Amino acid sequence: MSEDLDLIVARIRDEIARKGWSQTKLAEKALLGDATIFRFFRGDYTIKTLRRIEQALGIDIEQEKSRADENNMIADIRYGGYNKQLYDYYEGEYICLRPAFVDPDRYMIYQMEIYWSDVGPGLMFRDKNPGYEQGGQIMVPIGTPFLHFLTLSGGSARLMTMYHMVRGKNVMRGLSLTISSQHKGTDLHPAATPILFHRLSDEHPQWRDLTGLVRRDHDVLAELHEHFVEMGHDPMLLFNK
Repeated sequence: MSEDLDLIVARIRDEIARKGWSQTKLAEKALLGDATIFRFFRGDYTIKTLRRIEQALGIDIEQEKSRADENNMIADIRYGGYNKQLYDYYEGEYICLRPAFVDPDRYMIYQMEIYWSDVGPGLMFRDKNPGYEQGGQIMVPIGTPFLHFLTLSGGSARLMTMYHMVRGKNVMRGLSLTISSQHKGTDLHPAATPILFHRLSDEHPQWRDLTGLVRRDHDVLAELHEHFVEMGHDPMLLFNK
């Protein structure tokens, strides 16, 4: 698909996910056949098909793009060329947790902020814990259900690939690829582990004080631990030479 077609299909995918619709339901609402919807998501469609889909969803992609262009709200093509308006609900503060490499009975927890930067432009993120400052760019690959959080510093890299967070929800799940040691003072190795982001809000003020290593069975982590268990992944992978 061309870049423009990718962006249109990605916008429709985001909207049906936000509404909780399946492709079959979209076909019903737009009065189109399942085969037509299938071809649409492969980038094979007519303007008439697109207009019927937009009408069913209550959106106008061309107007959205025009407003975004006027206000410099399109991310750099290197980061996905996405429309800020489609992803602005990601902006805010999050609590992040993953299994601790040095202690399997604990989570490593830190706070993070996602924000829009006009330099780039695009969504950025930064860890907010003293002594653990990292940050970087957020990439949104067109036509996929993922976001990539990439940190580059002094030749080192950390990549977190997360599933999209549906608008109105608060949780992102994914995988972190970095380097670590299983025990303090030992050699570093490539390491991969599941990771969870949960938006911070007034509903859980106790989470704002959580940082560092925290036992998994800590009462304050009950809801977060439940979200993490739902991921159903092995706790971590530490690769030897």
